[in-house]
Amino acid sequence: MLQSLAREVALSSFLEMRDAPVVPPFESPGPHVANGLPVTLWRFTRHDPNHVFAPGEAAWSLAALHAALRDFPDPLDAPGPLAEARSWISRFDLPAELADEVDALEAALPDGPAQPLHGDAHPGNLLATASEPHWLDFEDTWAGPVLWGLACLALTTRLDGRAAVAAYPGAPDPDELAPWLRLRDLFGVCWRFAIARRFPERLPEVQADLRRFKTVGGSR
Repeated sequence: MLQSLAREVALSSFLEMRDAPVVPPFESPGPHVANGLPVTLWRFTRHDPNHVFAPGEAAWSLAALHAALRDFPDPLDAPGPLAEARSWISRFDLPAELADEVDALEAALPDGPAQPLHGDAHPGNLLATASEPHWLDFEDTWAGPVLWGLACLALTTRLDGRAAVAAYPGAPDPDELAPWLRLRDLFGVCWRFAIARRFPERLPEVQADLRRFKTVGGSR
């Protein structure tokens, strides 16, 4: 946990220096340990919590973030969604069929150029400030294809995600994005199974979600 928080602080500090659209760390941001829990400190940023982003607004903000992230000089030793999903499956003894789905999807993913990414680029991690949208919560950052960031945006329920991807500069072909949409969908299923370990009443809903994923190929 401390390692991921340190990555988040380092990346956000770099982006602040590049005038990228991010919420910056506070002075001496940490990570610190308070009462046995790791914490980081961030600058208070006034924003409108009720703002609903237009698809184009979110798309152009993500494009600006991706452009700034390309110049991050340090290697990112973060796991990425495939390794993270496998970790949950192992740690929480999740259904073995989830591991089978992860393996099958990894084999089908195309190779492509990688760069530093936000890791969880949906509008829930975007603040509407008086100047422009600001991204926060980089704890899932990793080095991967921009298509992963667009898949995160496409499957959000907070706005028309498909329209947002279409508005992204140089938007990918739907067939090019499709395997990354499926990975994002599977990642969400694994995460919900992990949450259901703590809240067992959610398990029937999550099991139905897995059946839906396997039946309709991950489409929403």
